[in-house]
Amino acid sequence: MTENCSTRSNFRGFLCFEDDGFSAAPGQTQAQFRNQFLILGPQNQRIPYRDVPYGTLDTVRTEATGYGGTLQATNRDRVFDRPNTFIVGGSIDAATYSFKSASALGVINPDLSVTTDPNNPTYGNIPGLGTGPIRTAAALGIAPSQVIGSNLYMGLYALDTFDVTDRLSLTAGARLNFARISTQDQTGFSPDVTGTHYFSRINPVAGLTYRIAPWMSLYGGYSESNRAPTPLELACANPDRPCLLPNSLVADPPLRQVEARTYEVGIRGSVPNFYEDGLLNYKLGAFRTDLTNDILQVAVPGNAARGYFVNVPATQRQGIEVSAEYVTGRLSLYANYALIDATFQFRGDLSSPNNPLADDGLITIRPGNKVPLVPDHQIKAGFDYAITPFWRFGMNMQAFSSSYFRGDESNINRKLPAYFTANLNTSFQLTQNVQIFGLVTNLFNNRYANFGTFLERSNDFAGRYVLNDPRTTTLVQPLSVYGGVRMTW
Repeated sequence: MTENCSTRSNFRGFLCFEDDGFSAAPGQTQAQFRNQFLILGPQNQRIPYRDVPYGTLDTVRTEATGYGGTLQATNRDRVFDRPNTFIVGGSIDAATYSFKSASALGVINPDLSVTTDPNNPTYGNIPGLGTGPIRTAAALGIAPSQVIGSNLYMGLYALDTFDVTDRLSLTAGARLNFARISTQDQTGFSPDVTGTHYFSRINPVAGLTYRIAPWMSLYGGYSESNRAPTPLELACANPDRPCLLPNSLVADPPLRQVEARTYEVGIRGSVPNFYEDGLLNYKLGAFRTDLTNDILQVAVPGNAARGYFVNVPATQRQGIEVSAEYVTGRLSLYANYALIDATFQFRGDLSSPNNPLADDGLITIRPGNKVPLVPDHQIKAGFDYAITPFWRFGMNMQAFSSSYFRGDESNINRKLPAYFTANLNTSFQLTQNVQIFGLVTNLFNNRYANFGTFLERSNDFAGRYVLNDPRTTTLVQPLSVYGGVRMTW
């Protein structure tokens, strides 16, 4: 079988080198093929191949400046001699930004660290290391990025709440959203990044609230919303020009905006003088959100770190939420539980080339498959206590059930395990404007992963590092202690 950079799954991913020995694809000369994927240094010098485990060190720099404002007016004139509240307003948010990323050639040491030292003690002199940004000759797979752009989001909204009776209130309204997202390539390597996209939508909302008792209300409602794709998603949506996610921008094909329709029902209320003059706030609700054109991150063959964003027809999130908060003059205590059933609602194939159970790099999605990285059960609880009028101390805890790896949208592999974490916080108010604070994260120093995906499968990689399980996880930061001073004026 003819082997080339596009068919061979190797640890270098998209990297090809001078004298690499790969063959051209059908209909393509050897020279044409090699000229596309040849790795070049910052001065366009060719980097020769050496039989070592090459890797890259990737750097990213982002700068952004944002500004905006909101204007709102409220009228409480009675309508049909009944209480009525009418709100109208608008908002505008704008931002300019710049983005730069680059990859430097390195080698992977036996301890899995990456170095750019050309005189690596393990592998000896390796030309091309530490010389600066690298790219393929055709800027395919690897190329420096430099993008400037701007975002503009505007909204106009109106909302009216009418008390039909002393117990029943009706709410109805709508919001018009407009978004303009513009990006421009500054390198010449990725002209497809340059583009301007416009999104707009009118989102209605309606709801009813019935006061069963002074301390309990029954509510129900329907609302719609939309989300425009981010600049990163828009500029990384081409499967033929994948990004080093989420650190590169290489192409700018259109994505559709995400649209959501939400239904909810439940009870909520406040109980004064619940215990020792404390106030108890509570909520028990059920919800369902149907999303169309949801945006997913998809991997590509040949490199586990690269991929692109794609719209999928339909996803759904439904479940229940239970929350309670108890507040006194010195103590605030809360607990929340959410059951979230996040599923796909379409049938189709997605690219997942590193999934060990994929069929020729594809996995089949069926209605009811779970959305990866969304735990079914989520619990959050904590307290904050004023030891003195100036000194406060608090703790919060979070627990999450298992979830599927990214790249396992078909739910055919083992899950990420459940995990629990706890944090401490304290603050002391020196003056009205100066506060000293401290924070302890991962109090019990638990080793758990909150993200998982699949690594590129390679005989070379497995043989060198004795790793043949393609699952890879991201461990959270271990026990950490922070302190500082906060000033306000």
